Amino acid sequence: MQINIATVIGAGGTGQQLIPNLIRMLQYHPSGTGDVTVYDGDQFEDHNIERQVHSSGSKAERLNELLTMQQLTPVCVDRYMSQSLMSKLCTSDVLESSTRLVIAAVDNDATRKMCIDTLIKMGGNFLFVTPGNSD
Repeated sequence: MQINIATVIGAGGTGQQLIPNLIRMLQYHPSGTGDVTVYDGDQFEDHNIERQVHSSGSKAERLNELLTMQQLTPVCVDRYMSQSLMSKLCTSDVLESSTRLVIAAVDNDATRKMCIDTLIKMGGNFLFVTPGNSD
């Protein structure tokens, strides 16, 4: 399976650990892609400090700083994922033979469900992975 586009939702504790390595893997794997975008509109919260790289500010901005320090291209957008955005992502620049990788590194069951429902509704080829924690 050729991955043509990768979308990650969440740049918190799970996303911070996953995203730099995922970018490297996708860039150099023969079936990978350099087209990776991360979405997270959250700010860091003190109660998560023990499992996150940063403790304050925008998760998107801090992840982009981390990627830059690791000589990777910043790919994180300071924006929450929504059904309309997910629908737009599923229809833009996607050819019939393309496969979209969607990773929901979130601790929010409603966001995870919205992603799954939207992907199924929009159809096409996708691989959905959810390494985030939840209740």
